[in-house]
Amino acid sequence: MAENLFLNRLPRKAALGQLGWIDRRRLAEDTRHAMAQVGLDAIDPDTLVGSLGIGHQQMVEIARNLIGDCRVLILDEPTAMLTAREVDLLFEQVERLKARGVALVYISTGWRNCAASPSAPPCCAMGGSCTSVRWTS
Repeated sequence: MAENLFLNRLPRKAALGQLGWIDRRRLAEDTRHAMAQVGLDAIDPDTLVGSLGIGHQQMVEIARNLIGDCRVLILDEPTAMLTAREVDLLFEQVERLKARGVALVYISTGWRNCAASPSAPPCCAMGGSCTSVRWTS
């Protein structure tokens, strides 16, 4: 999972520079921090992403996109393959992102998912009409 999150910016041991060995300890620490941002801090950084469930894989993907200074996150059909519990976990993370000031664009054909949570962003149908669901502060 760690390499999946930091593939383009793997931390290197200082003495060897960019061509040296990967600093595995710092990589694990950075991974734990990134995964804590999406509520998955209990997962071992050495876990293979392929061994995780679909919902956790999506959280890894969200964590990857939040590394650094993410201000806008586009979620295209994030609930399509999730169980009810994983949908709840996703909306919990939406609340965390909202608290961090991250703007979300939530694309879904699952209208129920859009209106099912008080933390869901405003939703618009294909015809352009929006629901009365709004972010609460």
